[in-house]
Amino acid sequence: MKIPPIVFHDLRHTFATRCIESGCDYKTVSVILGHSNVATTLNLYVHPNLDQKKRCLDRMNKFLRLENTPDRVFQE
Repeated sequence: MKIPPIVFHDLRHTFATRCIESGCDYKTVSVILGHSNVATTLNLYVHPNLDQKKRCLDRMNKFLRLENTPDRVFQE
């Protein structure tokens, strides 16, 4: 079995992604990695997987259904 070599920089990407997956906030992860800008962390280091994308879409779907219930319309 051929396993590709792992370099330290790859571990940073994995660390950042797993931190976000576990619920750490973006700013804290950015500071831990030594970035001066949260955008750097989000654009270059955090890679959402398929499961995260599905959970996000499920949350949005539930939110939209709650927003459109008749009880919600009359409360406003």
